[in-house]
Amino acid sequence: MDLVVVKIGGSLLRLPGGLRAFCKELPSVKKLTKFIIVPGGGVFADDVRKLYNKLNLSDSIAHFTAIIAMDMYGLILSDLIPHSKPVMSLYEAKNELKRNIIPIVLPSHIMMSVDVLKHSWEVTSDSISAYIAHLLGAQKLVLVKDVDALYSSNPKVDKNATIIESIKASQLACLNTSTCTDKMLPKLLIDYSLECIIVGPNVKNLIKALKGGKFKGTRVIPR
Repeated sequence: MDLVVVKIGGSLLRLPGGLRAFCKELPSVKKLTKFIIVPGGGVFADDVRKLYNKLNLSDSIAHFTAIIAMDMYGLILSDLIPHSKPVMSLYEAKNELKRNIIPIVLPSHIMMSVDVLKHSWEVTSDSISAYIAHLLGAQKLVLVKDVDALYSSNPKVDKNATIIESIKASQLACLNTSTCTDKMLPKLLIDYSLECIIVGPNVKNLIKALKGGKFKGTRVIPR
């Protein structure tokens, strides 16, 4: 059975009802595939950004503080997702999978130990999730966002915006329209030959995507 890393975006904290419903239903994905969760940073990382500007923090301190923000959201997710457990290492994550528990990786210890990614706001939880997926040997990375896909333009201001159903990572890197992913992600997807799926918080739709069928969202092909 393939291993999938599912990153649950911190932006979903702005949709508490939707987040709770998604988390409650998420264990049903275990019938289809093994998966490990990586949390986003959400409002906690947003606060770090504000302090970065107000206090003129160094890039390194902002980088690691934002990663600790992911830990905080991960603990919240562990309270919302049935049969889940927060873990600090990939070894723990693999052991919990064997016990049929959904591991939620709190990434600060891992990322402070390896420290391979650029200390910049170009690197967010998207890229960190891709890196953890690479370390785990996962076949797919799923990014669950508060938007349901990548669009040709901003759908909030352009009524003619259309969903980009499939795109190469190299094209994503050159996309002129604003995207919901960070700038480093396309390079990592190429380097790791990692397929990425971008969807909204809908478990039934996520299952369709993992089965390779028609779904609402975007599939990012590494090459």
